[in-house]
Parts: sequence; structure tokens; C-alpha cells
Amino acid sequence: MTLDLLLIAAVGLAVVHFGTPLAYYYLKKWWLNKPWNIRRDPSYKPRVSIIVPTYSEAGLIESKLDDLARQDYSRELLEIVVVDSASTDGTSEKVEEWARRNPGLKLKLIREPARRGKAFALNGTLGYASGDAVVVTDVDATWSSSSTLSEALSRICIHALVGMISLLSPFIHGVSAKLLGIGDKEDRDTSSARTPVSRIRVEER
Repeated sequence: MTLDLLLIAAVGLAVVHFGTPLAYYYLKKWWLNKPWNIRRDPSYKPRVSIIVPTYSEAGLIESKLDDLARQDYSRELLEIVVVDSASTDGTSEKVEEWARRNPGLKLKLIREPARRGKAFALNGTLGYASGDAVVVTDVDATWSSSSTLSEALSRICIHALVGMISLLSPFIHGVSAKLLGIGDKEDRDTSSARTPVSRIRVEER
């Protein structure tokens, strides 16, 4: 009787130990192969926050802001959030001057009391971003076209139901935008994508 109970317990443990990961593997494989049935919605235009981290960028910040201002994306859906990590060269003052000259574009300036690194600055600034999509760009990165932002978003933010994105290299006018499992064709249907389609650096709020 005791041996029978031990045998039953051993078999049960073996089933749990080996069966659970195998069941997980096959269920995951089955689930990821299902079509997501998400199609591009050309009318979807998310609110966008562009975060620009700075440290001693007084010589470049105004030209960077000019570069962002010439984007053809709707001003009503766009905001720029500059986070300055305790610069001592007047970077923040340059940002304020630029904002006064360009009142038609929403701009937020976040002043950090001390420099604690780019990652810390970005993590802290996300709380100030009100957009559905968040784009991070460096001061020394110039976007080659006035349609850079709108073209990148048209390939990334394809539908209001999409909340997160997996990206690989190749760039759309300087913005990384090849969707993992979707490809880089503008008109490609995503209904058969085998990985979760998502929005990037670009986070759902």
C-alpha cells in the first residue's frame, strides 16, 4: 500500500515537473502563431511627447528645437519635453528663450537639480509626458525631413489598440521603425503578424 502511494506521488510529481513546461511551450507556440487581426488605421493620430535630454547643450539646443518645430505633425497633438541635467552653460535659459519665440508649440522644461545620468533623467521625465506615444531624441540628432516624425509614427502607431512595440534597426529618415514580425512596408497588413505589435519607446500611458 505504501509503495503504491509512493509510486502515485512520484508519477504525479513527474507529470507536474515535466508536463507543465511542455504544456506552456506548446500553448505559447500555438498562441503566438495566431493572427492578431490588427489592421492599419490611417486615421489614427496619437498625441505625441518628444523628450529631449540635455546636458551643457547651449550651442545646439535651439537648432534641435527648430528641427522639431518644422515637423509637419499636428501642433495640437505634439509636445516637446526638455529635461536638463543641471547644465551650467545656459542650456535651460536657451530653451526658455526659444519657447517665448515659439508660443504655438507646447514645450515643457524640466530642470534637474543635479546630473544623475541620462537613464535617470528619462525615467523621471516620463511622468511629465502627456502623449499616447513618447519619442526620445538627442540634441545632436537631426531629422532629415519635415515628415520624419509623421512617417515613423504611421508605421509604428498603426492603431489605437496597439500599446507597445518591438523594434529592430533600419531607419525611417533617421528614426528606427522596423516592426518585429511586421516588416517595413508601409502598406503591409498586420493581421497575420506573429509577434505582439506595439508602440515604442513609445509607451502606453
